[in-house]
Amino acid sequence: MVEGDVLEERFSKALQVISGCNGDMKDYTYLALLISESRRRMFTEESFKKSGIKDFIAAHMDIEKSTAQLSSLALQFAAVWVTNIQNIEFILVNIRKNLEKICSSDDVSILCSIYELMIEIHDQRKDSSNFSDCAAELVTRRCVADSVIRSLTQFTSYHAVKLATTCFSVILNNPTLVMADGNNHCDNNVHVNYAKVRQNLLVDYFEKSTDRKALLAQLKILLRTSVGEVQNSLAEFIVIKLDFSYLASGAKDFCEIMLKVAVILNDDNLRRKLVEVQDPEIKLTIMNEMLNMNEDRFMKAISDYVAEISSTPLFIKLLRKPNVARILINHPGLQSDVVRHCSNLMEGVDIADAASARSLTGVLGFLVNLYKLNKLPVEPRIVKFVCDLLARFLGVPDSVKLSCADLMAVFISNMTESPGGLGVDLVSLLGYTALSEGSSWHTKDSSIQALCAFLQNPALRCTEKDLSVTENVIKHAHAHRINFIRSASYRLLQEYVRAAKQIVENDILDRVQATILNDQEAIVRRECVDFLSAWIRSCSAEMVPPLSRLMLHLLSRDFDWEVKLKSAKFWEELVDRGIRSAVDPVGSLANLGLFSALTLGLADFEVPVRKTFRMTEDKVRTHLDLVHQSTAKMKKLDIGEDSSSGPAVKEYTPQFEEEDVDDIIEDIVEAGDNDLLTELRCSPLDPVSEVANVPRRSLEDFLVFCKQRCTENDVEDETDELKSLLEDIINSAEDVGLVEVIDCY
Repeated sequence: MVEGDVLEERFSKALQVISGCNGDMKDYTYLALLISESRRRMFTEESFKKSGIKDFIAAHMDIEKSTAQLSSLALQFAAVWVTNIQNIEFILVNIRKNLEKICSSDDVSILCSIYELMIEIHDQRKDSSNFSDCAAELVTRRCVADSVIRSLTQFTSYHAVKLATTCFSVILNNPTLVMADGNNHCDNNVHVNYAKVRQNLLVDYFEKSTDRKALLAQLKILLRTSVGEVQNSLAEFIVIKLDFSYLASGAKDFCEIMLKVAVILNDDNLRRKLVEVQDPEIKLTIMNEMLNMNEDRFMKAISDYVAEISSTPLFIKLLRKPNVARILINHPGLQSDVVRHCSNLMEGVDIADAASARSLTGVLGFLVNLYKLNKLPVEPRIVKFVCDLLARFLGVPDSVKLSCADLMAVFISNMTESPGGLGVDLVSLLGYTALSEGSSWHTKDSSIQALCAFLQNPALRCTEKDLSVTENVIKHAHAHRINFIRSASYRLLQEYVRAAKQIVENDILDRVQATILNDQEAIVRRECVDFLSAWIRSCSAEMVPPLSRLMLHLLSRDFDWEVKLKSAKFWEELVDRGIRSAVDPVGSLANLGLFSALTLGLADFEVPVRKTFRMTEDKVRTHLDLVHQSTAKMKKLDIGEDSSSGPAVKEYTPQFEEEDVDDIIEDIVEAGDNDLLTELRCSPLDPVSEVANVPRRSLEDFLVFCKQRCTENDVEDETDELKSLLEDIINSAEDVGLVEVIDCY
């Protein structure tokens, strides 16, 4: 039996187990995972049939003859069918028979599932011209609309209301209704005015809505997702039904809705009413929503408002709003005004006052976002102010210093010439901040990032003094007790190695070896591996063998999968270097441990590591042109296997009685526990002094390994998750306790 047939047979068995327990599983996540796996793997009607999904849908679509859990699952499988298969006649037949009963249900899970199915039907019809036109009739059935309005106007659940809102938008914007707007549409000799139908739906919706806050949240989504005449009709209803008393129920939603309506209907009177609101907090909300809409017609009102509040706390509140910096990029005039107001506010601030310090932090944070998004010319006045704050040892809150360091990193990245005119030694200042015991680790980290930016910027000249300061920072950061600072030291070291003309490579080797062997924090080892992947391109030839041994040690000893995953980049860079410099790149790289590294990566127990090393293997094969070599060597290996002489070894099959299985398992587990305890007696905190001697594999060894294992792993990785899920579902109905299952591993 092929792999696919086995999976489908287990899938069918799992569905039988689910039906047998009426969908009441021990683990509620099983059903959700089963749906997601179906979306990934079921792409033909035959696969739906063999796996039992088709029969499951037909058996449990009728909610009167099934439980809520099973009917909900059947509807979700129907949505998967609609997504993956063009022919949906089977689904349409089953839905038509049961739609009235499904929509009248009070069960939230069933309602959520039918709404998801209706949305999926609409989306697939919109994206595929071959999709059945009969699907549109389901979405526009009155029973669906009544169910949706009931869910929107009565409390059910957040998820149900969210799906109902989307489904209501689908109904209002249905292509059939839109094309029939303003006309009488004839279907089976029955004349229907679809514009009137939509109007009646909106009237029914507004009349039944009693929760104002919920209504505003739903209208906001409906306005965003509606188009054309539907959007105009909805906007007209909103003008009639909503007044300014709704502000108390949700100022942000109300302002966004009314501003959107003013734009849709081109209603200057409504916009003027909003601008003239007197309450300061509500007016701030209105102006922020105007800014978010990014409409040129609103910019004059926003500019006047900014000038009005520039010296008040409301200005700081506006700057703290999300997306303000991003939107200002499109409006240079307003952007310049805001920066000028920020500069004036910074110079008049009193650092000793806690409220003023918080305001300054808000301004600095805004400028960080603004200058990061837009390569603006650096303001010397602001740079001088920030440098003065960083140079002060006492009297500056650490939150302010942190924001200053963040802003300085952005400023340095944007500089186009040397900052000598400022009269400030930036590198010494940042080095002092990074080394100062009075700085928090956050500020130290930001200062190191600013130093990285200085070394990266080609417009800034780096002197020997700057490099000396940077080297001192790296030395102290590497020995810092905080792992984030040790990690940042490798980012700075990477830039230092690139900028410095002469470096002591043995010192760097000792440093990275100490990190790989003994640093207990994975975040530091990850950054160290990134540094090594960059340094291997430019280091001397004497450094390549010890670095390769170190990376082999890492692959064989490190327990962090991200560290091992990142190491793949090192070997790719090593291959590029070997091609450029070696006469026999394959033999040279084999001696350095390339094929041993690929073997370790491809055999790793973590799926992401194996997948990454498969991509690395493909690149290695391409770069080294191993296709012809592999073919020739594999033929030799096959011949060697076929012509091997000697007596055949009979495969040993252990014999034991069935009642001895439990005792055998206990013996295996006990032996494994003893081995683990033996390893744990050597504390991981004991320093490791020597790099592991990992055996080198030749190309032939690697090809044999690939033949035996790699293909099998490819299949296993794709199906392991589904296999495990199906086995868990099947075992959940059998007398297999969870404790026993865990103890067997």
